[in-house]
Amino acid sequence: MTVFQILEKIYLDKNTGNYEKIFILNNKPNDVNLTQYIKQIPRNKLSPFDNFYNNEQHCFYAFIDPRNNYSFLNQNDIDLLINILTDSGYKIEYNMMKLLKNNKKNDIFCFISK
Repeated sequence: MTVFQILEKIYLDKNTGNYEKIFILNNKPNDVNLTQYIKQIPRNKLSPFDNFYNNEQHCFYAFIDPRNNYSFLNQNDIDLLINILTDSGYKIEYNMMKLLKNNKKNDIFCFISK
């Protein structure tokens, strides 16, 4: 069984200068059904005061919007995200979320498995 975390991360779009909270995977999937909806993007500094040299990965695997390949799925697109996951054969692991209910890491949106 393969398990992934779906996280919500604040992303700075360098083209528009806008900040948005997008959905990302914690690791790159090896599943063609899912990778068609994933784009590897660099982790941009959100401000000049950010510490870029911390333990976070330098690239994210963001979910792209299937209606517009130039934008990413965000909080307004939860229905699209769930459709992508179920159509790709993944299920949301509610029991894992219950285990981490009191976790201080508040950027976890959900866990998925296949």
